[in-house]
Amino acid sequence: MAKNRMVTKHCPKCEQQVPVACKSCPCGHEFFASRKSRGVSEQSSQRPRRRTERVRKERQSYLTALVLEQRAAAARAKRARRNGNRRGRPPANRSSSHDSGDEGRKLNRPRCGPPAKPAKPVEPEMPDEEEEDVFAGCTQERLELYATILADINRKLSSQLFHQQLL
Repeated sequence: MAKNRMVTKHCPKCEQQVPVACKSCPCGHEFFASRKSRGVSEQSSQRPRRRTERVRKERQSYLTALVLEQRAAAARAKRARRNGNRRGRPPANRSSSHDSGDEGRKLNRPRCGPPAKPAKPVEPEMPDEEEEDVFAGCTQERLELYATILADINRKLSSQLFHQQLL
């Protein structure tokens, strides 16, 4: 291909060759005006105009989130009250954590001396009542099934205990 050769296009009015980069011909014909008018009419009839701004994600209102958070906190507190404190400690007061400085220092100190002896478990006194027969309403087949299951469990436990004594 020759170095001096230009890329040209033909003008439909005067049949003159015009460089491709030109938007209009010297005779007055505009190349892109017809394309724009034709494209706009076709696009507007087929689909709506495109939005150029960014679509923003819809946010929940602050009050709605606050109400949901309060409900969740109330449910957690209710669940904690129902389950009780598993370790037997009184519930910690969050608001009084910084009231006195001495308590804060005591909590962060390492323990000195021998560990505290565990309290003896207190066995609740059972009133002298006759034991109820739990299996009174069961059929003979059910009782045999329970006996078989219990014998199997006892066999497995005794074999485990025997192996632990050997080790």
